[in-house]
Amino acid sequence: MSRRTLVLTSILLSFLMIGPASSGPESVSGVGGFASIAQGPGIDDIDAREGRVSPSEEQIAIADSLGANVRWNDFGTPQSLIKYGGYLATGLAGSDAETAARNFIDDNKALFRLGSTSDLEVKSSSRLEGSDGYAVTFNQSFGDLKTAEGGLLIVGVEGAADRGWRVASVSSGVTGDSSLAAEPRLSATEAWARAAANVGRTTDASAIGTPKEDRGWSVFAVEDYSQPQRARLVAVPTPLGGVRPAYETLLVDSSAPTAFQHF
Repeated sequence: MSRRTLVLTSILLSFLMIGPASSGPESVSGVGGFASIAQGPGIDDIDAREGRVSPSEEQIAIADSLGANVRWNDFGTPQSLIKYGGYLATGLAGSDAETAARNFIDDNKALFRLGSTSDLEVKSSSRLEGSDGYAVTFNQSFGDLKTAEGGLLIVGVEGAADRGWRVASVSSGVTGDSSLAAEPRLSATEAWARAAANVGRTTDASAIGTPKEDRGWSVFAVEDYSQPQRARLVAVPTPLGGVRPAYETLLVDSSAPTAFQHF
């Protein structure tokens, strides 16, 4: 299933990631100054978050000291770091790959515009088959909210606890922001209703059932839908507007059939 993304601003700065249209073109109007966009089958992802943060002289100097080839993302942190023919760091201590990766980030916090690594939670640590390499993935969080559409930091490490660790590569979408730039003002069902209206399926509040919690999701029945619908609160980083609270909503209806994911 292809996806296309449309980021709109509202009171919350809503982020809408829209799946394949069910039939014919649809018009999606952005608020907050974005132009209307005609939607139809096969349209590529669109991300309308605007602006770009430039790396500081300190960040550039740190990347140079690592001997790294670096590409920067829109949040002003390294999109990719690699040292061709060598390693970004060697001799790192750590009881496991996760600890070694965190130690590297902690040693280079300024490079990632981070005050500490305490808000980086390990999402996964995968050993690369047939080697002593690991891909350790961290997810940035803001209070109880994990980031979406950004906020991942992946460190490629090699080695073992008894002989030390080496960092082969890093990729990241973390932001240097340390707190949310706004507070949520919508409920989960209100956010879902806005998402449904955005794709031409306006739904009255009386048709939406009472939500039940399921592993962080609010799950609720909606009249005329064949499946339960879902919404959950996440944090979405923007280059210039800070980290915004946004509902991730899933609109799924196999009777149509159609599926939409919005932020």
